[in-house]
Amino acid sequence: MSGRVERYGLNALVFILFSIGCSVGAGEGEIRGSLRILDCNVDISNYSLNPTFFAVDYGDDPDNLPERRVPFCVIRVQRGSYFESFSDGLLLTVHRLHEVAENWIGRAIEIHGSSPSLVSLTFYAQESCEAGYPKEHWRVPVVLRAQSGRIIFRALHIPGRGQSLPEIWVELEDLLFSHPTEAERRMARLSGFFRFRYQRGSPAQLFP
Repeated sequence: MSGRVERYGLNALVFILFSIGCSVGAGEGEIRGSLRILDCNVDISNYSLNPTFFAVDYGDDPDNLPERRVPFCVIRVQRGSYFESFSDGLLLTVHRLHEVAENWIGRAIEIHGSSPSLVSLTFYAQESCEAGYPKEHWRVPVVLRAQSGRIIFRALHIPGRGQSLPEIWVELEDLLFSHPTEAERRMARLSGFFRFRYQRGSPAQLFP
């Protein structure tokens, strides 16, 4: 994946989240590991994301017929609530929402970056390595896909399902994020957890 595609992919996710309107919840989390971005002189062995912003958006595939659409959700966990293009954070897409909620709670899901089926994860580090106008416009934005590791859902709220506690709780185990062609120069390895309560009708707001 080229830097241009990565940039467009992140911008597309930003557009989807904020044009549809994602709901923000109060939560907690601790995500730690290592981060290497050599073209930005970043090589941190004790990196901490320290997430303070938790959001989720639900939808389904608009390209399929209604009877074939598969509900999904996009979860965003980030340090601060500013734009993704200026922040460090994690995007977790649950491609088969009902299947995960019904069959995979408490079970480890193996991550395979080349062929995501149930879930996929993307880590972005735009605060750790600034890119884009007006600063450092020559740098390619840091957007890395998870290639391996495991995640465990302890809770996965689906609106309208009558669940007693509207909570999303995820554990991350040894997730390796890397650039497909520059794995040695751009990579992160992260573990930890996050959990937050879904709050319907609480749209995302941007604060520097």
